[in-house]
Amino acid sequence: MDRVSVIIVGESHQKRDQEAAQSLKEQMDQEFSGHVEVAFMNYQDAINSMKPAPPINPNSSLPIVVVDDRIISQGSDVQPDRIAQEIRDRLNA
Repeated sequence: MDRVSVIIVGESHQKRDQEAAQSLKEQMDQEFSGHVEVAFMNYQDAINSMKPAPPINPNSSLPIVVVDDRIISQGSDVQPDRIAQEIRDRLNA
């Protein structure tokens, strides 16, 4: 099994985005036991350093969920079930 990277991009001053990333990390660790890395990244850092597809638009709504350098959602609540399905698809591909 490979590893999958999940990054929640949000504002560092928004505790809600950081808490969503931490909660997601706990859920994904439980389901995928070490095959998923979940992290929070500040929006400005993401704009400057990430190269997801499609690129992060400077006017994007937050939070943005990036799985293995691919944006799967933006501007809506972090959805663990949708993210877990995306991870399953990648691990089983």
